[in-house]
Amino acid sequence: MILTALNQLVSRAIASLRVEEPPAPKPRGKRRRTLQLDTLIAEAWAQGIQVYERIIEFVRDRSGVGCSRRAIARWKRENGLLYG
Repeated sequence: MILTALNQLVSRAIASLRVEEPPAPKPRGKRRRTLQLDTLIAEAWAQGIQVYERIIEFVRDRSGVGCSRRAIARWKRENGLLYG
């Protein structure tokens, strides 16, 4: 009888639990920085800043840290502005 009452209590507790989907993971680490760089480089490009050194300065002014020429070349390649 005690086991039956306990079983009913546990069953009610389990039934009252809500199952929720976990939130989508936020980009972290290098991926978050890459997304930030892509946004800043695109913004610089849209403003007519197309020289590597000026883009690096733009990124440094906006984020506090510069970026590499390689990051700029990757962005240009992904956006069809650089071939190779």
